[in-house]
Amino acid sequence: MNLYHGTNTTSRLSIVGPPKNIDSRKGGGELGQGFYLGDNMTMAISWAKGRWKKASVLEFNISNSKYARLNFKQMNHKQILRDWYQMKKLGTHKSHKYGYDVVFGPLVTNPFAAQYKFETKVGEILLNNSNIRKIL
Repeated sequence: MNLYHGTNTTSRLSIVGPPKNIDSRKGGGELGQGFYLGDNMTMAISWAKGRWKKASVLEFNISNSKYARLNFKQMNHKQILRDWYQMKKLGTHKSHKYGYDVVFGPLVTNPFAAQYKFETKVGEILLNNSNIRKIL
């Protein structure tokens, strides 16, 4: 499975290493604290370019069989919207964790694209042992 991560050049160098250094405690997005990947390369590129002068996009090639062994929480758009509004209201949108290796569902802002939030050490290990290729 190939997933994408938009970032800046400085973070890219830290993520790719050597050694690879993915840390789910550093990131925070729509679903709270974690390391986010998406299934849409175009969105990752446009998101990164819209945020940083020195944008970068990474492609993660993740083992399907190892990914399938993770503990998942799958959410639909209605659930994500509800939780997103609640986290914003409580001020926990940068720290919230669900307690799963991966939380999967559509983006709040674009329900046609999927996001994968890796939030545990098990998820980090899988990502740090995946092939990562620089796209941008």
